[in-house]
Amino acid sequence: MRRPRIYVAGPMSKGDPLGHVRAAIDAGAWIAAAGAAPMLPQLCVLWQLLSPMSHGAWMEIDLAWVEVADAVLRLPGESVGAELEVELAHERGIPVLTTMRQALEWVRSWSERRAETCERHRRSELDAQDEPPPLSEAFVDRTTSAVIERIRSEPRPPIAPIEVGCWVEPRPEHLSSLVGCEFPARVVSCSGGSVKLSSGDVVWASWLTRVPEPKWTWSTDEEHR
Repeated sequence: MRRPRIYVAGPMSKGDPLGHVRAAIDAGAWIAAAGAAPMLPQLCVLWQLLSPMSHGAWMEIDLAWVEVADAVLRLPGESVGAELEVELAHERGIPVLTTMRQALEWVRSWSERRAETCERHRRSELDAQDEPPPLSEAFVDRTTSAVIERIRSEPRPPIAPIEVGCWVEPRPEHLSSLVGCEFPARVVSCSGGSVKLSSGDVVWASWLTRVPEPKWTWSTDEEHR
């Protein structure tokens, strides 16, 4: 689970620059310890000393980071740049926190919500893995045909399943082709069984319990209990 990103906005050049950097580092340390990822623009002071850039150039960089933050922590102190960052956060619907207590509580709440979301996704993936994949039309046709041939070739109804595989429901249009086979019978029920294809694949299918009768008729299990 990723850490929430918190942008720390506050004064930099006005007043005591070193003190502002110290305050930002302290806030960042608390944020990091709580499990979040702080972004401290105040640390760019050394960059500014070694390779100065205009205030406008820095604001473009800082505002780009604000837009990808999950929250903004506004430290006390006067700062035109920090006010612009807070204004952008409000426009983007990004939470603006004003105390360290608020920041720590927000991190805890964010982490709990994130954990619940991850758990729901994990359970959904596990449930999806438990569902059997859909069977193709060709697979159903081929398997049902194998069932029909099995019934036609045996002088007696199958007694018990042979193997275990995946379930296939025979289609009425296929079962109707059994009319006129060598051993006419009445369809009493469809029960779980299996058929081993010539390719060696074993699949579940429905086999029919048959009893001799002059003609084919259709009935349900309820009628024969």
